[in-house]
Amino acid sequence: MPLLHVSCAWLLGIYLGAKISFPLSSLLFSLAPVCLLPFLFQYRSKLLLLTFCLLAFFGATFRFQTAQPVVNEQHLAFYNNRGVVEITGLVSNDPESRNTTQSIHLSASEIRIDNQVKKISGTALLRTAIYPEYYYGDILKVTGKLEIAPTFADFDYKGYLERQGIYSIINYPKIEILDKRKGSKLLQWLYSFRNHLSQVLKATLPEPQGALARGITLGMRSDIPSSLS
Repeated sequence: MPLLHVSCAWLLGIYLGAKISFPLSSLLFSLAPVCLLPFLFQYRSKLLLLTFCLLAFFGATFRFQTAQPVVNEQHLAFYNNRGVVEITGLVSNDPESRNTTQSIHLSASEIRIDNQVKKISGTALLRTAIYPEYYYGDILKVTGKLEIAPTFADFDYKGYLERQGIYSIINYPKIEILDKRKGSKLLQWLYSFRNHLSQVLKATLPEPQGALARGITLGMRSDIPSSLS
């Protein structure tokens, strides 16, 4: 039960941290129950639990607030909705294909806008045609419109992407491959191994069981039928 209380305090802190900005000094309030121990020692277990809950609550609010990016001229999201831009960056995930499209996470390092080149950071989600294929570690030059992800009536797509650290999307940009295999060698091996396991599951299991197995064990959800997803 104590763990449940602390967990609930942590979740409440994340929720309120998205809505209210607490000063760092609020963390000192978490220690107030400890100060009461000499006077209410018979309630020491409850006071200690309250202390841990308050620490979890305020810790979660500050964790949420510090995790939000500073959107300035060095951050990719600063250039959202400002027309066509040219971005250079590294494919930072194993692109996911679904039906006729593929989704790519591009970790940006440079942007050209208004005939000026600037060093930046931040990740954009690219949505492109299924071919040609791109791979983790590719260095791409991308030309298109940086946009803010939409929020639908039944799904907060913008919030979903922001929880992954993505604040910009580009739909069907012009893409040029500048270089290949520039990412982490370990991640390249892991993605290659995951794709190998995916092919093994495809060959040994019928559909849709194979698609479900790939989604559950490997996190590859692109082949799961919409009726099951």
